[in-house]
Amino acid sequence: MEKEHAPAADEGRESAGGEGPGSGIRSLAAEAEARGAPMASAESMQSRLFTLYDAASAVPEALELVQRQLQLTLGRTWYSREEIDRLADEIDRLLGPATWDAGSEGRPSVETDDSCPAS
Repeated sequence: MEKEHAPAADEGRESAGGEGPGSGIRSLAAEAEARGAPMASAESMQSRLFTLYDAASAVPEALELVQRQLQLTLGRTWYSREEIDRLADEIDRLLGPATWDAGSEGRPSVETDDSCPAS
């Protein structure tokens, strides 16, 4: 009975801590392993990077990272788990909670100043 409960607790920790800009990229390794592949394809990395493009445009360093990684995917075939984790960590660092709104499907959160009168 305890064995059945333990995986559910682990899943809750992963989902609670895994929501962020790098979580989509970070999940590539697990998805590849679930299919029996030791690495994730460059095409799947491209797809995940494109989903971050709008959010990255709010932070120049993040945009530079995403653009550079997109360019690198053109000459690659596979990404290892270590590479995926490093990239996801860097994206999380650059697009931290201040610019990331998980509910907006990767779009940056935009703060408006309601104190300005309309002209």
